[in-house]
Amino acid sequence: MDQSYLHLLGCVSAQGEKLHLHYFFTTPLTSQGLHHYSVSSLKMWSYDLARLQADTNIIGTLNDYGSREDLEGVLGAPVFDPNTGKLESAEAISISYFLKDNSTVVSGNTVDPVNEGWEEQVFLKTVQDGNKFPSLDLAYLSSRSFGDEFGSEITGDLVFVNVSYLVAFIFLGATLGSKLCGRGSRWAISLSALVLIVLATVAGFGVASLAGLLYGPVHSILPFVLLGIGVDDAFVIANAFDREREGVPRESEDDESLAKRGARSLARAGASITVTSLTDLVAFAISSSSALPALASFCAFASINIFFLWVLATTFFTSTMVLDEKRQRANRRDMLCCITRKTMSDEEDTGAKEGRIPMYFRKYHAPNILCRQGKTLTLLCFTALFGFGLFGLVKLPVEDSARNFIPQDSYINTYSEMADKYFPSSGVSLYITFENGSSIYNNRDELAELNTLVAGLSETTPYI
Repeated sequence: MDQSYLHLLGCVSAQGEKLHLHYFFTTPLTSQGLHHYSVSSLKMWSYDLARLQADTNIIGTLNDYGSREDLEGVLGAPVFDPNTGKLESAEAISISYFLKDNSTVVSGNTVDPVNEGWEEQVFLKTVQDGNKFPSLDLAYLSSRSFGDEFGSEITGDLVFVNVSYLVAFIFLGATLGSKLCGRGSRWAISLSALVLIVLATVAGFGVASLAGLLYGPVHSILPFVLLGIGVDDAFVIANAFDREREGVPRESEDDESLAKRGARSLARAGASITVTSLTDLVAFAISSSSALPALASFCAFASINIFFLWVLATTFFTSTMVLDEKRQRANRRDMLCCITRKTMSDEEDTGAKEGRIPMYFRKYHAPNILCRQGKTLTLLCFTALFGFGLFGLVKLPVEDSARNFIPQDSYINTYSEMADKYFPSSGVSLYITFENGSSIYNNRDELAELNTLVAGLSETTPYI
């Protein structure tokens, strides 16, 4: 047996001495080509619906299941007679199926299409059909549940990737150029910046996959990370191009002068984007040594993608900046460079002008924070912020619950809530891992009787 399992909780009701079970009948998994081991109180009736219906003393039958601890493991909120210790009632029943390992390794990843397919198409499809069990309140979980729910939620967030790229395109077009429309606009360069990010993402994912790195649902958020880094690189390079042309009209630049300006711009901007990219790359590369496979793979993917962002920013994007400068010098339209515009008298180019954002920082932001009142206010604000940060750090809870990664309306949360209510944890869980899983599975019946075989041996020598 491996990690493939099926767990089902069903609410039941009790009245007096008779336990009324709202049950359902499950066909043996072996009849469907699957081998399994089950843990459930239904074994007392050999999983036979007719025998269960014919039993007139269900409580008495359940008391023969095993010890009190055994009953607490398969019955939710059980009530025992304080004098005799016999079961009197319960509110829920638990059924667990452990499937035989049919996994194989494909491209470095362990997959089990047989068990996963059965879980999805038979088990989950059956229990999610509420019409089949109108009187039963079911809570269920399978080994593929977390992957399905977590993956579907992140995949559903991919629509925000498209929205974020659209917003980034509009923002870049509105701020990179000196005008929104007309001479000085840079909508083509904005599109080029997004193409840069897409190319880096495709190249990085391709190289990482070629290296056999694990790809998981969390990797879907990488485009957001790369979008922020790529847009920042585009702004730095475009700003350097503008500053190198201050006071120089475009018409006075020939191709050689434009190439030299590109070299000076890249010399100015290259150091900045290299330092920031190298810092991000090293941080993710160090994190890729994490013992958590998903986190390690995500960080490795990120570091590879950041490298390609840097390479393409210093080559592809810089080249498109030079081409766009030639386009503007030739007075061709933005995004439609095959069409030449008519030169207007009020559009004569006298050199690069200060942008709106630099003007804001020069005229308003810097003077206000550098005056006496501004310095005092800034110091007070950041002192208060630092104090609140320290207070929050001390109160920061450390939680590793997998529920935080699951949507609120997921059936996994329903299962977890019912498990907490009817099967609260007690004691310490013990897990035993065997190297030869197939041999253990073949002896599963003997393993199930292990408690009986070692009963009382703890008081003898040698004891287990």
